[in-house]
Amino acid sequence: MRCHVDACFGGWVLPYAARLGRDVPPWTFAVEGVTAIAQKKGVEPQALAEKIYQKAEKYSAAFRFASVLVSGLLLTLLYYGSGRYYVEHLVFSLHYYSFDFFCKTVFALIFIIAAALGTKLSPVFLNLFYPVALVYLIFALRRAYGQSWAKTLLKSAVLFVCETLLFMGVNIAGFIIAFALA
Repeated sequence: MRCHVDACFGGWVLPYAARLGRDVPPWTFAVEGVTAIAQKKGVEPQALAEKIYQKAEKYSAAFRFASVLVSGLLLTLLYYGSGRYYVEHLVFSLHYYSFDFFCKTVFALIFIIAAALGTKLSPVFLNLFYPVALVYLIFALRRAYGQSWAKTLLKSAVLFVCETLLFMGVNIAGFIIAFALA
């Protein structure tokens, strides 16, 4: 049995692109083979997909809130011995998460506007978010913590990888729990 779980940016943008009439590949329970799950549960595939998606959003949102706390812990470990309290790292995490959300919103709006205008953006464009977020993280850490560029670059890379894995884990966990409880 083949199974593809995608908890990335595309899963958030594709529904809106489809509503705007863009040609998007099948990615829901409408895909042949996936409908068997819905049939086993005795519901329509679209109804099951919507139920799972709504629950996944709910659980992922709760996990995303908790991930800010984990991010604060990561910063506490990275800057151990700096004399800063956990709450200071937590404030930085909230700041960075706010920027992250703002950037994702801007990129989603650009994608939606381009689709409404009949322009198809390259998938490469959607991935520009990641370098933008990394560059911002580097400068924000340098300004907030005042360490050398070498230390800041190293800690930025470690934190960015951890944050990316945390983001994927949060979304995957939300979908797994939603699917298990559907």
